[in-house]
Amino acid sequence: MGIFTGEEWGWYFTEKFGVLTGMARDSELAALYVGALIEELDMHDIAVCPQVMIDAGYPEPCGLEYTDASALINAYNSLIDGSEDHLRAYVGQIEAIIGVGKYKAQYLTQDEVDAILGR
Repeated sequence: MGIFTGEEWGWYFTEKFGVLTGMARDSELAALYVGALIEELDMHDIAVCPQVMIDAGYPEPCGLEYTDASALINAYNSLIDGSEDHLRAYVGQIEAIIGVGKYKAQYLTQDEVDAILGR
C-alpha cells in the first residue's frame, strides 16, 4: 500500500503518501490534522494543479481554472464541494480537542479556510 506506479508522477504520490502517513502515526490529533491538510491540498490541486506539476512545466494546465468545459467544471466543483465537507468534518473533530475557533489553515489561506468553515 502507498506505492503509486504512474510513470510520470508515481514517485511524487508515493513520497507524499509516506510523509503524510508518517505524520499521522504520532497521535489521533496528528492524524486528524493530516486529514485536514489533505483536503486543503486537494482543493488547491483540483482548482489549479498540483504544485509539482506546475513547477515541472506540465505541458497542459490542469484544474478548474483552466477549463471551460461544462462537464469538467461540474466534476471539479463536485470534488471541491466534497473536500469542503471533509475539511469541515476534520476541523470539527480537531476543534473538539483543541477548542472551537482554534484551527489554523495548513495550506490554503486562513481566509479561505474560514470561508469554508463559515466563520
